[in-house]
Amino acid sequence: MATMVAAIRSAAGASYKLLEAGLTRRVTLLASVPMMFEYQAVMTRPEHLATSGLTVDEEKQLRAPATALASRRGPQGGGK
Repeated sequence: MATMVAAIRSAAGASYKLLEAGLTRRVTLLASVPMMFEYQAVMTRPEHLATSGLTVDEEKQLRAPATALASRRGPQGGGK
């Protein structure tokens, strides 16, 4: 969770570079449905949007490709 939040708060750090690597398929992003709902809830908090300068729609546009590219993992660690 902290990686995605840190990535939207600053493009200068390692979290941003990790997210960028996932979006360009240099690393595999792993996600679960509950995790993506939690990302949405946290990343759209007013304090994170204010720091990042993003609107709710812009945050959604950022999160959507990460969600689409992520390899889904269930509670037992099973793949797609």
